[in-house]
Amino acid sequence: MRQQRIACLVILALCGLASAQVDQTVKKLKGAKISDLTFMSGHWRGELEGEVTDEHWAEPLGDSLMGVFRCAKSGKVTFYELMAIEQEEKGPVFKLKHFNRGLVGWEEKAEVWSYPLVELRDDYAAFDAHKKFGLDPHTVSEPAECAAGAVLRGRKRPNECPSFGVSCTPEHPLGALMVSSEGACAAYYRYRRPMPPPQRTP
Repeated sequence: MRQQRIACLVILALCGLASAQVDQTVKKLKGAKISDLTFMSGHWRGELEGEVTDEHWAEPLGDSLMGVFRCAKSGKVTFYELMAIEQEEKGPVFKLKHFNRGLVGWEEKAEVWSYPLVELRDDYAAFDAHKKFGLDPHTVSEPAECAAGAVLRGRKRPNECPSFGVSCTPEHPLGALMVSSEGACAAYYRYRRPMPPPQRTP
């Protein structure tokens, strides 16, 4: 869950973009401000397989945006996250610390996970993990039997994938949409009602 949560928060982006797209993104990022991230303010709650997640983001104040996250299972909190996006010279930077129940920190006292903003669009922001983990940009292909790409583009519903609920479940996911508790496939698996796949007209 911890690794999945971090993977959901830290998006690996900007692989193989056309030069025009890169220029446009870089130009927009140079002027990025905390006020551009106001859309993140709000409250989100999810539940999957008895695990409840709860996340709050406050309105921007000064040069920062602050958020808190908690995860609970069987009626008890398992861990917390304290999150802040602070304005720095090169732009907004996402900062993160983890705590077990009892507020026992995972990281050393002065250690903070930091991720610079790498992409910004209307109602969308991506922060980079390359600097933190020393990763090289690469592409990971989905298994041939996984239709997550088509689901993400709205071309298929989760239950139209032949692997859905069979070889692809939250315990044994094949694609990203089943890995995350907020993914379309995981949510569909959790809350679906028995029904045949919709019939599409030619």
